Amino acid sequence: GVQAGVYIRGRSAGEYKVSLRSVGEVDVAAIATALGGGGHVRASGYSVFGAAVEEIVPTVLAEIRKQLQ
Repeated sequence: GVQAGVYIRGRSAGEYKVSLRSVGEVDVAAIATALGGGGHVRASGYSVFGAAVEEIVPTVLAEIRKQLQ
């Protein structure tokens, strides 16, 4: 099943809010903190400025994969 979910929402020109949720082994707070945000082990987030979604997705997926190894 699903271990983590990622929701990316555009806020304004060049700004995105990334929300992370987890139901398993993934500590999304550690991921959010590493990427400039924060939150709780199961619900966290961070903002991205000046990057495209195509750049955000591989970055957050790489962090999730590190936790699942």
